[in-house]
Amino acid sequence: MRRAASFLLLLALAAPAAGAATLTTRVTPPKRLTVGDRLERALTVSAAVSSQVLGPLADSLGVFVVADAKPEKRAGAEVHRLSLAAFQAGRQRLPVFTFLVRTGTRVDTLRSDTGSVVVASVLPADMKDVHD
Repeated sequence: MRRAASFLLLLALAAPAAGAATLTTRVTPPKRLTVGDRLERALTVSAAVSSQVLGPLADSLGVFVVADAKPEKRAGAEVHRLSLAAFQAGRQRLPVFTFLVRTGTRVDTLRSDTGSVVVASVLPADMKDVHD
């Protein structure tokens, strides 16, 4: 009985609070991603209509740059469509984006999922660097 109660307590602590803001992430890379090509990333923040959302914020973009950003507000959600481009070949970690969501006196900090993509070089195989 104690184990069951402990398990239920852990589930309750791990579950988001009722009415808490949530963040979902979707990445749409092209079939072959090369240096400078864009990949699309959609960040959807779901929160109460009365909430104030600040973001997306990034501590570091790494080898990526945000080429375009299109925010879109809906009832109870904000969708941020980001177009990212990488400027270094190899397996690259996608940047983490942070949102602050204020609802009344409550402030939630949401962080996007991360992952990695493989960025192919556009240089010929026998070239090591771009020449002047």
